[in-house]
Amino acid sequence: GKLDKNKVSCRRVGTEQFYSIKRIDFDLYLD
Repeated sequence: GKLDKNKVSCRRVGTEQFYSIKRIDFDLYLD
């Protein structure tokens, strides 16, 4: 799952959506 998160972060880096997606990913992976 880390690879997918990294790809998303690269695409959304510097955008508000990137932070939102990052938070959701962390919640899903942690849970």
